[in-house]
Amino acid sequence: MLGIELVWQAQRAMDQDYVLHLELRDADGNTAAEALLPPANEYHPTSRWQPGEILRAPHDLLIDAAVPTGQYRLFVNLLGAGGDKLVADGLPIDKVMVQCRSRQYSEPEFHFHQLAAIGESVALVGYELDRTQLRPGDSLLLTLYWRATGSMGTSYTAFTHLLDAGHQIRGQTDSVPCAGSCPTTSWLDGEFLADQYSITVDADAPAGEYQIGIGMYDPKTMVRLPAFAEAGGRWADDRILLNVKLTVAGEGS
Repeated sequence: MLGIELVWQAQRAMDQDYVLHLELRDADGNTAAEALLPPANEYHPTSRWQPGEILRAPHDLLIDAAVPTGQYRLFVNLLGAGGDKLVADGLPIDKVMVQCRSRQYSEPEFHFHQLAAIGESVALVGYELDRTQLRPGDSLLLTLYWRATGSMGTSYTAFTHLLDAGHQIRGQTDSVPCAGSCPTTSWLDGEFLADQYSITVDADAPAGEYQIGIGMYDPKTMVRLPAFAEAGGRWADDRILLNVKLTVAGEGS
C-alpha cells in the first residue's frame, strides 16, 4: 500500500465532478497499479470547490503483491465525464521504489500444529510458544505460522488475547502481521509467514489455567474476519483458541 497526500487549489469554479486517477508505471510505461478516487472526498466533489480553495487529501494506492522489485513513477490525472483525461498522459509527480520481501513456500518447522481458517484467504497452520508457565507481569513470546490461501485487498490486523478461565482478557497484543512488515495485502497465495507477538500478562492476573485466542479484523470497521476450526465449525466470537494450555502462578508460588 502506498500512502499519498495531495494538496489541491481550485483555480476556478468547475461545472462537473472530476475523478482522480492514480497510476504507478514501470520503466517501460506499463501500469503496475492504479486507482480511481474522489480528488478530495465523496462529500466534497470538484463541482463544489470554490476558486482559491485549498484542499489536502490523503489517498492509498494498493500495489499488487506480485509487482516486482524496481523503481516506478507515480502519475496523477483528473478524468471528466466519459473518462476524458484532463492531462493527455498524466502528470508525473514522484518516483517510487517498490521493494519485495523474501517469501517462503515450504512449510516451516514448529512444535504446535493447529489448523484453522480466517476469512477466505488466511490459514493458521501452527504456532510456537517460548513458555507455558507464567507469572503476572511476565511476557510471553508467541509465533503464529500462517499460510496465504489467496490474495487480499485489505490490510487486516491480527489480535492475540491471553484468556483466563472465564475468558477474560489478561494480556493482549494487536498488530499488522510481522510487526507491520508483511501486511496481508502483500501476501501471495501459497506462501507461509512467521508472525511473532510479545504478550505481557496483566499485573493483576489471577492464578490459574489460561488459553490464547487469536484472529484478525479490519481496523477501519473493527469487524473480525470469520474464523473456522479444521472440522468446519465456526469459532465463537471469531476467535481461535490455541490448543495448548498455559498456567499463571499466583503471588509467592
